[in-house]
Amino acid sequence: MRELSLKTKLIVFICLFFCIPFLMISINWQQRSSRSIERIAVDYDKLLVGQIQDRLDTYFKDLANVISPLLVHPLVNQFIYLQPGDKYGIFSVGQQLQREVFPNVLFFRSEVASLSLVSSLGPVISSVSELDAAGRYPSIVDKLASDRSFQVLNVTQVNGRPTITAAQRIADRTLIEPQGVLVVDIYLDELTRFFGDMQLGQSGYIWIFGSDGEVIFHTDRGRIGRVLEPEARARFIGEGGYYLQDAKDGKKLVYFSRSALTGWNVVSEVPIRELSGDLLGLRNASALFMLLLVALALLAGGGASLSVTSPLLKLQRLMKRAESGDLNVAAPRNALYVEIDSLNQGFNRMMAELRRLIEVEHRAELREKEMQLQQKESMLRMMQSQINPHFLYNTLEVINSNAIVAKAWPISRMATALARIFRYSVNHAGGQIALRQELEHIRTYLSIHAERNPDFTLIWEVDESKAEHALAVGMILQPIVENAFIHGYDRHKESPDFIAIRGNEKESDYVVSIVDRGGGMDPAVMGKINDAFGRTEIDIEPARASGEAASGGIGIWNVHQRIRLTFGADYGVRVARSDSNGTTVEIRLPMASRGEQT
Repeated sequence: MRELSLKTKLIVFICLFFCIPFLMISINWQQRSSRSIERIAVDYDKLLVGQIQDRLDTYFKDLANVISPLLVHPLVNQFIYLQPGDKYGIFSVGQQLQREVFPNVLFFRSEVASLSLVSSLGPVISSVSELDAAGRYPSIVDKLASDRSFQVLNVTQVNGRPTITAAQRIADRTLIEPQGVLVVDIYLDELTRFFGDMQLGQSGYIWIFGSDGEVIFHTDRGRIGRVLEPEARARFIGEGGYYLQDAKDGKKLVYFSRSALTGWNVVSEVPIRELSGDLLGLRNASALFMLLLVALALLAGGGASLSVTSPLLKLQRLMKRAESGDLNVAAPRNALYVEIDSLNQGFNRMMAELRRLIEVEHRAELREKEMQLQQKESMLRMMQSQINPHFLYNTLEVINSNAIVAKAWPISRMATALARIFRYSVNHAGGQIALRQELEHIRTYLSIHAERNPDFTLIWEVDESKAEHALAVGMILQPIVENAFIHGYDRHKESPDFIAIRGNEKESDYVVSIVDRGGGMDPAVMGKINDAFGRTEIDIEPARASGEAASGGIGIWNVHQRIRLTFGADYGVRVARSDSNGTTVEIRLPMASRGEQT
């Protein structure tokens, strides 16, 4: 050692005490950072995939709860025992199912493409195509498990849109063998809302395949419906896991999780470079910088290495706290090194994104619970409201059948019209509907009046093409027509023998006019009514309005208030004319855009 020059000694000293230790430290730091990056990436993917899996499982559990009442419905039980030759029974029970059972699901679940009920004896009823439902029955039964649990099957097409098919066996409690299958088709693009807002780097993506290897969802639409090769499926064994896969631009992390409920595998694929690119650049820059510092000076090298390792160790401690569940940690700004500052800010952005995703999930759970409560309340109200209507529908059908047998056609027509009126009043009493439905209802109502009064004349002047695109509120025309009969004719002791319904588009709105030839009203009363209707306060009570609006016109006042509460103060009712020759009442309604048509 004495024979060596100072330069050599310095080189040896630097190599022994700085280069080799720094090299070992760099290697160790690289390995630890790579493992840490991989662990963070896996945890991040596991969190995202788990959220998607939980959302899908929650959705299908909720859907199973929604369709479970249908399995024990009396009409369903009656249908599955119908023989193929009983065509009248199949038609009658099928119509009741279409009216009373299927809407309970289709009305509240817009993502449900179709419902199909297939009996093992042969009869089929479907909300879309009975022939298609009958053809799919054998393949669906083969895929169902032996029990009667709800199962998600495969990808099909309904109305040209990809759908997910789910099914459940139907069996009588006294029998072992199932008597039928309830098939539910769900639009696939509606399910993507559960993970459409998930981001996996710049080029990462998520795809899903079923227990049979069929691809259910993929960003590449051409792969949907394909079946994975056996060697590809062999990578996805167990309930979940991950592996690294070679790609054109480097390795990518593939994480998967299998649902015990649906048997689906949710797979995420993210390039490793998008997860560790900044850290790898920082590592290389730090190693070069440390070598330069060793060549320049011992003290400068020691100080520089300390200035580099200290913030990294602090960041590592913050990462451990984050792994322990403290998501409120934040790395400080580093003014000395841009790379470390970028890493810290990237860490802060990552933690902020995790907090945001957790908050989004929390809000989604709250909204889902709120929707479940609303749905339960709606189902209770619907069940309560369907007790008496069911009895009345059956009674009217018996009256109609007896009238047909007796060839009493007026009675048959009136019973049929009355059934349609009652059904409409139950289903569309307060919600927003298309004006076309309301016009059909009032025409049915006036057809009964025409049967009662042979001298009655109805003038129908409605621009059907325009009315098709107008919006309305249920039960707004009938109170005005009844008001015309009572106050226009009966009060003046005249026969209610004329009503005209006119409608046309005016100034981008649609105006419906109800015209009678009764005795009319006093001009002063008409002015007071229109003055009350024209006030901007939507919550004016009828008692505050003037004479006629507060007494005889409560029905028309309620119509006016409902229209304004639904569409705004620019719409409502107005008495356009009233004299000894009759009265004209106008209703102004908005036109719907293409996306708002009912």
